[in-house]
Amino acid sequence: MKAATELREEALDLSIEEPERAYAIALEALELEPGPASLYVLGVVLAEQGDSEGAMQRWHEALRQDANHVDSWAALGRENFEQGDFEAAAVALLTALRLEPLHPAALYYRACLRERRGDREGASRDYTAAALVDPEEYPTPVPMAEEEMVQSVRTLLAELPPELRHYMRQVPIVLEDVPDLLTLMSFDPPVSPTTLLGSVQGPSLAERQEGGLWNLPPTIHLYRCNLQRVAGNPDKLREELRSTFLHELRHFLGMDEEPDTDEGLLN
Repeated sequence: MKAATELREEALDLSIEEPERAYAIALEALELEPGPASLYVLGVVLAEQGDSEGAMQRWHEALRQDANHVDSWAALGRENFEQGDFEAAAVALLTALRLEPLHPAALYYRACLRERRGDREGASRDYTAAALVDPEEYPTPVPMAEEEMVQSVRTLLAELPPELRHYMRQVPIVLEDVPDLLTLMSFDPPVSPTTLLGSVQGPSLAERQEGGLWNLPPTIHLYRCNLQRVAGNPDKLREELRSTFLHELRHFLGMDEEPDTDEGLLN
């Protein structure tokens, strides 16, 4: 029979690719060794399955048994952040870092919080610290100056066919650090604060041509920090920026179905 420690490690390893099996193994670990460590792992598995409420219940239960269980505090911080409860996330992450100042997950998500507050310097320090502890799981975002991002978007606009460039003169392209909470909650279901790379706000071109919603000017929003976070290197960042811009352009044009390639939008 496997020890509870082995079962917990196996459940974590399988939590993404084989969630049902991971859940069964996590329950087995909890039965074999009830306690904060097993409750934490069960919470992680539930979170990966999209059961945020069930996951947080397990982590709260773990903390009732051991108020200093740092992984549960960090997990609560991460999950609250992903659900858009930034105040609760801040409390949980601060508690985790008081217990373990170099906890990589807590550092990483505090960096995400600092980005939302406009503290780029503090966010950079936390990202760097998290990457030093666990570079594979928490790599540092890829740097790119705002001026370079702006120039990349201008280049993409210049590559559009003339008729599209004409319409795009009416569409401001806004480069922001991160999406605001209202934007995140406008999706069904709400999207993660860390993964939304761009959005279109306002009516599509088709709606404007039909004569509706003229009082709502459309804008394309690109989220600098999220783009930098998902890219593994500068070339990948440029690819992500290009792909996101074209994706949002398709939404503006009222083209909901994704094509095999977006190259048809460019000259």
